[in-house]
Amino acid sequence: MKTAPLFALFLSPLAFADDKPPLEAPTAIVIDVSNSMWGQVQGTAKIDSARSALQRMLEGWPQNRPLSLWAYGHRVKSSCDDIEQIASPDEPNSAALKDKINRLTPKGRTPLTAAVEQAATAMQGQGGTVILLTDGIESCERDPCSLAATLKAQGIEFTAHVVGFDIQKEADKAQLSCLASSTGGRYFDAGNEQALREALDKAQQPAKLPASPSMMLIGAQEVMATRLFSLSWQGQAQIEDKVVLVKQGATPSPGNVVAEAKTYGRDKVELLAPAEPGQYQAHYLFDSYNRRESLSHLDVAVTPLVATLTWQDPAKAGSDLIISSDIQTDAELSLVLVGRGQAMSQALSRASFTNGQGELRLANDSGEYDLLLVANWHANSEEMLRQPLSIVPMQTTLTVQSIQGQTIRIDWQGPGAEGDKIVLVAKDSQDSWGGALDGDFPSRSPLSLTAPSSGQYDVLYVSDYYGVQTELARVTVSLP
Repeated sequence: MKTAPLFALFLSPLAFADDKPPLEAPTAIVIDVSNSMWGQVQGTAKIDSARSALQRMLEGWPQNRPLSLWAYGHRVKSSCDDIEQIASPDEPNSAALKDKINRLTPKGRTPLTAAVEQAATAMQGQGGTVILLTDGIESCERDPCSLAATLKAQGIEFTAHVVGFDIQKEADKAQLSCLASSTGGRYFDAGNEQALREALDKAQQPAKLPASPSMMLIGAQEVMATRLFSLSWQGQAQIEDKVVLVKQGATPSPGNVVAEAKTYGRDKVELLAPAEPGQYQAHYLFDSYNRRESLSHLDVAVTPLVATLTWQDPAKAGSDLIISSDIQTDAELSLVLVGRGQAMSQALSRASFTNGQGELRLANDSGEYDLLLVANWHANSEEMLRQPLSIVPMQTTLTVQSIQGQTIRIDWQGPGAEGDKIVLVAKDSQDSWGGALDGDFPSRSPLSLTAPSSGQYDVLYVSDYYGVQTELARVTVSLP
């Protein structure tokens, strides 16, 4: 005797004669079986709770609603390609299927974007639903928020509901919510097994979202790079709503946002314009864990920042160079030294730049370099200005002025940069001991060093360039 499929009903004239309902749009359930599902909630492994909730859900699944099951992270420890369809729409509700679910073992990563993409694509543009059960965010360098737009361009439209199981971080909830809302779906937060069962029940039920509130963004449509600008709106802001800035044409998903501010129910926000000039869009986002929707957008042109960096030539190797600018910006700024034509990631030295001035340590080697002014070094590091800088050699000398007993007076010439030192060592030794100059160095010359006893010594000028010590000059002295 053949077993009737649970996930599909083969239509025939007899089916309608028996008043059986017609087939609904297909549904695909995607299950997170990544390694983190071994974690426990209330003393139970999350994978055990997921298996139990899933099997309970399938027991009452409508036979006229085709269903496929997908899993990821269950076969390979570290792979972004470990995605498998474990049940197709024509598979019967059998003990073998339950056994497949029970044998899912957490092992790998969380390629949730690719898994949802495969499940949606397999429905062949029938406009179905994907239900994702996950305990974490994307870990395979995909942007789940842009998936809907990517597939829509291929003629594939779907609705994704996301059930977040034991998700703790607000930013993680926002990413998962974005995947759902960008497809017209909902996000459900589940903190334990009972909540997980309830969330899965709700995810399979059609629900009508409330009407979106009316909102209109208002503000300047041209701003200068790295300057603050205000945006207001017509409409009632909710406390979790936010205004974000993205490049024109990009979706307002977390991975595309270059500036953002929460409204906190107020009537305006301030955003910091990016350093890169170009065309951008500001979006007012209705933002909650169940929904993320752009209610209004405004085109914003970011114009180039006009400024220059100035300093007193010559720029001598190993010295501290004072640099000024007429720049007007609201960004946190840093001065960065790189080799000529190199990226800011190859920084040789860095210094803060405030109130139009900064002091930057130059490299010990003369040559051609670039001086960069960088915004938000500790965040997204945007290069604002780049000017060529020629570093000339520095003559570093040590001259013995006098020796009185065990005290040596030294005249010196050199970079005089912060961290430099002049030390007394045993002749031909590289180990420094005693005699390091006090806090007034290098502001005064000559200076005095005291030897512990008679004998031959070397006096060294040592440059300390960000922890790398380089000897720039050495002179030998003999104490009777």
